[in-house]
Amino acid sequence: MNSINHKVKKTALGQIVAVVAAIFVAYISFMGLVYLTRGRLELSALVALAIGMAWVLLCFKAQQMKGAESRFASSISKERIAVVALAIVLLAPAFPFLHFFSVADRNRQVTRQFDEALAEIMPMFDEYDSIADKRIASYRKRLRSVKGTQSKNYSKYGFGKHNEGMTDKGLGVMRDNMLKAMTTLLKPAAHDSLRHDAQRWVEKAQAGASTWNVFLLGNANLTAGAIDSWQKTMDQDMRQRLYNEEKADTTGFESAHAALAMEKLNRLTKACAKRSAPPFYAILLLLAAMAMMFFPYWLQSRHSKSWERLRGKKKGPQPDWSVVARRQPTTVPERTTNPEGTATHPNP
Repeated sequence: MNSINHKVKKTALGQIVAVVAAIFVAYISFMGLVYLTRGRLELSALVALAIGMAWVLLCFKAQQMKGAESRFASSISKERIAVVALAIVLLAPAFPFLHFFSVADRNRQVTRQFDEALAEIMPMFDEYDSIADKRIASYRKRLRSVKGTQSKNYSKYGFGKHNEGMTDKGLGVMRDNMLKAMTTLLKPAAHDSLRHDAQRWVEKAQAGASTWNVFLLGNANLTAGAIDSWQKTMDQDMRQRLYNEEKADTTGFESAHAALAMEKLNRLTKACAKRSAPPFYAILLLLAAMAMMFFPYWLQSRHSKSWERLRGKKKGPQPDWSVVARRQPTTVPERTTNPEGTATHPNP
């Protein structure tokens, strides 16, 4: 009973070691695939899961066939197939596994590129505010050219005929109302909310910037999408105009900082997908994990008859040559012939 319990414990220990190794390699390979596919999480997860399951299934199959207690010839054939297949499948995650560590080895460079791209986001809003302020100032200058009853171009600046003859004070009130309308048009309350959301986005993205964060490229892709959305919103606001504003002032908004941020994010994605030599410790980790996958097979004991089949001995009982050697040959009596020519047998 103690011998059986010991074998069960060894088998369970080997299986636990193999499963831990498979999970570790599958996860690292998943992260390497994320970088190779430039952030495609779903595809990377499916491939890594398939690799991990193949490792475990082939490992357990080889162990099961080695410990078979019947049909030894068939079990040995299946065992050999499983071992060879396991050795081949063990090489499948080698490239993404090593690629992740080559990216992680450049963690400072990668995170610096990400931070530099994030640093271009808030200046984009400052750039918009600067253009909006210049446009408001230009509009204010045009409105101030109207000087009470001295002006003959009321309609040109948005003042109706009924406003003719108004005092400078009355025109000043109307001018201030128009300036408020222009400011609300170019800098609505939603614009301040948009800036606040962008600031929070940058802070959260900077806090999780690391090559060990599997969502790094996902965050980079989402950030690129957010920058594009923010710029389109500000472009729409900038294209709006009041009825008495010159069309030359209502051009769209194309941010130089947004373009620079997108360029840096694109370089970051390419840098993570670029192939480079892995560090030596990554190769050692991969070899150790491969060796751990054979633990259940090595710890599994083999049936004595399976050993005989494995060594080439034929199945079936073998003759006991010691017994055969002791057997004596049977003596056949000789025939004699009488004078009449008929054969006779000696008396017993």
